[in-house]
Amino acid sequence: MAAISVLAPVQAAHVIGGNITISPRNNLTGVYDVCVTLYYDANSSDPNAEQSEITVSFFRKFDNARLSDLRLKQTSKQPLPFTNPGCAASRNLKINVVQFCAETRLPLSEYAHQDGYYVSWERCCRSADVRNLKGAGTSSLVLYAEFPPVSTANHSPVFGAANGEILCRNTAYTFESGATDPDGDELRYRLDTPFSSTRPPYGIDPLAPSTAGPYPKSEWANGFGTANPVPSQPAFSLDPKTGTIRLTPTETGLFVYRVVVEEYRGGRKLGESHRDYQLLVIDCNTDNPPPVAIEDALLPPGATIAEGDSLIDVGICRGDTIQLKAESNPQFAYQWQRDGVNLKNASGPAITITQEGVYSVVKTFADRCGNASTLGEKFGVKYRLQEKVNITPGPKASVCEGTPLDLTVNIGGAGWSFRWQKDGKALPGATFNTLSGVTEAGVYIVKAANIVTQCVSSDTVTVRLNTRPPASITAPAREVCQGDSVVLQTNAGKSFTYVWYQAQTPQTNPIGPINLVKQSGLYSVEVRDTTTGCSRRSDTLRITVKPAPEVLFDSIPSLCGQADAKLSLSATPTGGIFSGKGVSGNTFDANQAGLGSHPVVYTYKAPNGCTATATQTARVTSAPRAFLGNNKVIVRGDSLQLRSSVTDGATYEWSPPLGLSNPNVAQPTASPTQTTTYRLRVSMANGCFSESEIVIEVLPPVKIPNGFTPNGDGTNDTWEIENSAAYLDCEVEIFNRWGNRVFSSKGYDKDWGGQFNNEDLPAATYYYVIKLHPDLPVKSGSVTIFR
Repeated sequence: MAAISVLAPVQAAHVIGGNITISPRNNLTGVYDVCVTLYYDANSSDPNAEQSEITVSFFRKFDNARLSDLRLKQTSKQPLPFTNPGCAASRNLKINVVQFCAETRLPLSEYAHQDGYYVSWERCCRSADVRNLKGAGTSSLVLYAEFPPVSTANHSPVFGAANGEILCRNTAYTFESGATDPDGDELRYRLDTPFSSTRPPYGIDPLAPSTAGPYPKSEWANGFGTANPVPSQPAFSLDPKTGTIRLTPTETGLFVYRVVVEEYRGGRKLGESHRDYQLLVIDCNTDNPPPVAIEDALLPPGATIAEGDSLIDVGICRGDTIQLKAESNPQFAYQWQRDGVNLKNASGPAITITQEGVYSVVKTFADRCGNASTLGEKFGVKYRLQEKVNITPGPKASVCEGTPLDLTVNIGGAGWSFRWQKDGKALPGATFNTLSGVTEAGVYIVKAANIVTQCVSSDTVTVRLNTRPPASITAPAREVCQGDSVVLQTNAGKSFTYVWYQAQTPQTNPIGPINLVKQSGLYSVEVRDTTTGCSRRSDTLRITVKPAPEVLFDSIPSLCGQADAKLSLSATPTGGIFSGKGVSGNTFDANQAGLGSHPVVYTYKAPNGCTATATQTARVTSAPRAFLGNNKVIVRGDSLQLRSSVTDGATYEWSPPLGLSNPNVAQPTASPTQTTTYRLRVSMANGCFSESEIVIEVLPPVKIPNGFTPNGDGTNDTWEIENSAAYLDCEVEIFNRWGNRVFSSKGYDKDWGGQFNNEDLPAATYYYVIKLHPDLPVKSGSVTIFR
């Protein structure tokens, strides 16, 4: 991989290199993980050299507008392993790889421009010992990455880890500076001049937001550029397709360069990521350690080996290990590599290999700087074709109490052998691809061995023993009358589902713990706990539906609202109860019920306890009004109009018709010759009628003389009023011309003889007022006494 190195001035305080990565989070549009990887001089005296937080800034490429700033927290810090630790120690070289990360949300509306965006971070300063840049000691470092609009799902390229390298002059080197792209986009590589900041170089706060681009480029020293950042023969080269760097340095010193990886999709550029590198080239002494020799190679059973000119291909099974051991000598240091990358914690003569890759070891002097020796033949480790083993069900399964579970492996046949374990202990006799009848909880492991390749694959399933949910039915009654229902209820639970059965037929409804039953039958319910998958079927419960009696209720004819409108109600079977407004016993009283429609219910309870009802409607319509008022008094020979209320559409019938002007009108004129009681019947077309009566009392007429001669001759001696005896309560008063009353009587049973206070009144004209009857007009006039 690409090299990172520094010179050794103890007071140096600079970042050696690094890059920015932008990764979408969980396929959530606009949510990203942003990380910065920095290579720091671990010997820095700057207290902020490895701060716990840094700030990156987001900009729009179109106009370099700042959109947001993001604070990243330190997530890891590890020392960079050197391929030649003796040379690094002799120059007191120490480099830390520090990573800062944070999650951010980039709104789709703000990050939608087709030209894309960029994120950057600035820090001062580079080492003054850098040869290929002018004023390197005052040149700031700018990390930079471009990305497309948020609407385009994209992951920035990921650079591989860098090795700690010290290069020897006139020695050929190959470094892999390539990256990988999780989206599978096409990657293209180029060398570029490192960026610098537009702000003054000193005192750049790593927590301060970055300045906006475009960023100026550092100035190459004389004789250097992107075509020759490091003096080399053959010339320094970068493969534009793979990112591989090749060089044979011809001059010593500290050199920097920048690799840019561009990503393309469908021929369209999406973005680019920059990474800064630093190389140290020294004159190495002529001391060469002896070649590396492998003393021991422990391969697993069944491993395949194919030897080539410079590579030994070893095929192993997944899960197997290879142990390689070089000769052990404390004079030498060892650094194992996989695919050219130094492995952490692999700096001894021995290594245990468990992953695929091409492995090699670099041997250097432990106590001084010298050349390096590498393993003549590299080990290329690949996994052999090996079928993946899966247990069904798995990786977690549940077994319900009382119901055994079968665990089955997805492979089988004569070419395989199986061994089952439970909780780390072998199960005797369990040598088939199916473990039948599992009833206990535990961790079950199967190891399936391919008899030909001897590769062993395994899978694990954790079995949990679950209790079945309770399932019982309760009901307030087991017998119900036809037309009624009974509520069946079973155990309720948030995670329960239910299937109700009538006999053995499942019911589509209900789906809850309550069932409303209206039919006879045997009922049961299956309760399933969705969290465990276990179920239980309840015992059956018999429900009997008793027949309801058949009730017939005779219809009720329309009734009129007169006082005597009563009707007997009739229904079968007899013995039930009538109820409703206006109902008393088995009688409906229209007057009591009032006008309108009134439901009348007949309720009958059969000997089996079931009740049935029937309903009829009693309609009470308005009756016509026949109102004649108080009795009247007339004098024979007089007449009066009989006044009755008038109802539209009614017919009128008076009886007797004697003395009436018309017996079929509402208000006839009556001229009876004797006291008569008249009855009026007012009828409507619907049959409703009303009756009323009035008495017309007929009194004889009276004759009042206008004079008399009270002289004692026996003729006309008194004032005789003819028929006055018929008016027992009549009132008679007589006044003289001055208004003085000279006579009064209640009733006129004794004729007036012309006296006042037992003395004869003088001949003169007197005035009378006679009230014959309260209902008759008062009679008045004059009477003259002649003497």
